[in-house]
Amino acid sequence: MTERIYFTCLSTLKWYCLKTLEIEEHKEDNCVIMSSCLPLEDGKVLVHGTLEFKPGTKNQFICLFSSGGKMIVKKDPNLGMSGLQMVNIATNVFYISGNRCEKFCLITNDLIRLENLNFTHIKGGSCRYNNTVLVVSGINCPEIEMLCMENYWIKISTLPTSLFEISCVQIGDEEILCINKKRTYRVNVETGACFGTANYSVDINIIPIMRGDYVYSINPVKQLIRYSLVSDKWENMSRGGCCFIF
Repeated sequence: MTERIYFTCLSTLKWYCLKTLEIEEHKEDNCVIMSSCLPLEDGKVLVHGTLEFKPGTKNQFICLFSSGGKMIVKKDPNLGMSGLQMVNIATNVFYISGNRCEKFCLITNDLIRLENLNFTHIKGGSCRYNNTVLVVSGINCPEIEMLCMENYWIKISTLPTSLFEISCVQIGDEEILCINKKRTYRVNVETGACFGTANYSVDINIIPIMRGDYVYSINPVKQLIRYSLVSDKWENMSRGGCCFIF
């Protein structure tokens, strides 16, 4: 169980320790631009970005970062960079883009194409949900669907309205938290019931994590924040940060 929340900033991977609230970082050369990262169950981090070999020429990369500071190159997904989402289940990472999905094994390095999703989720959200993958909404797409054990997708429910540019995390047996740039939503996955809660600016490129009664994330100026599931408030945890925001 990770006690860190990770984020990227140009050539630097940074993280807050949730116990000490201190920030640490790992910096690569300026030719490396990290666009997103995925904390894994074993404590390592999968980093997605681009590498500029020469001016004007950029190649996509996926690297595995360990606590020792090593970056190990892994096989690239075939789905492109734009809108790529990543979900970790055990030793597998699922790459999702639009209505396409691939599964990458961290042990064997095998990358396989899975069956297409039933809907195209442009700028939607995704997260681990009861040991499988959940994909939520998107532009003009209110549907929620889930990956079954047989590696095909089933529709679970339909939201009353489409949510997009969101990050998601499971907060209950049938409930997830969906966070966009301005508002936070609590969603019942099984029924599609959805209601907006606290208004607060959050960086949607961060994968939020739940600890106890709180969901941790990062705001647009890279400060550590947390949302209380009890009081429905966001709190700035960084030094010099403000207090509760409704």
